[in-house]
Amino acid sequence: MSDAHRAVLSELLQAPLHKLQPLGGGDICQAWSVHDHHGQTWFAKHHPREPCGMFTLEAEGLEVLRRTAPKGLHIPAVQHATPPGAPSAWLVLEWVAPARSTAASDASLGHGLAMMHRAPPPTVPSENWLGPLKQHNHPPPSASDWPAFWWTQRLEPRLRAIAATRPLPVALHRRLKALPERLPMLLSTDEPMSLLHGDLWSGNRLTTGHGRPCLNDPAVCIGHREVDLAMMHLFGGFDETCWRAYHNVWPLKPGFERRRAAYQMYYLLVHVELFGAGYWSNVSSALDQLGL
Repeated sequence: MSDAHRAVLSELLQAPLHKLQPLGGGDICQAWSVHDHHGQTWFAKHHPREPCGMFTLEAEGLEVLRRTAPKGLHIPAVQHATPPGAPSAWLVLEWVAPARSTAASDASLGHGLAMMHRAPPPTVPSENWLGPLKQHNHPPPSASDWPAFWWTQRLEPRLRAIAATRPLPVALHRRLKALPERLPMLLSTDEPMSLLHGDLWSGNRLTTGHGRPCLNDPAVCIGHREVDLAMMHLFGGFDETCWRAYHNVWPLKPGFERRRAAYQMYYLLVHVELFGAGYWSNVSSALDQLGL
């Protein structure tokens, strides 16, 4: 880390820095555990060319989760988020020392997530970021226009962005064109909309030293609860105890396995856009599950 960035971070914390330890796992930002001379430890995230408002919007999303999530879910408190356009961009959060998950923490995660999904959804940022990609959240969807929202605000923008930089595989292009007509019947729902974490893969879930599940790095939005559950299934890492606890609070309606593929499609297209054509095979598999 450069001396200039260290000086900015020290000024944000209003304390000299004692030790910085780089943390792995991030593809978009650099992260450190920061120990200051007052004996405090912080999680600090830096982006050298921060997309406008990335950190302030993430901070806002964390605060929305903190206000809505039940006590069983821990959401890190925001200490500082530099304003858009800052020459040295930082997000500083309370430090959460990770511990090994247990059956009790897995059950708390499932129970807490279901309770959060059942709560009346609050207002969320009108737009925010999923990694380096902007997503639009307003006007928030209702049950009646949910399938249209999923197409116009999630799937279609990603397909347009991909097509602008690389050709779509011809066979997949024909199948993807059939999606808009399929979604109204597939995703029609009478369930209320929920506050979503928005990027709930296992890397964004920790367990605290007190055994509480902790959620971080959100891309909060309002939508159908199955979006979070589909992302949890996509790359795995969540114990069966978690799923049972969720279902005990709010059982899923029949047909989730097929709807899940339509929700996972968004995250798979994001991976195509960010990491390349190797994810087209996963998109093809999702289309198979949708019967397209």
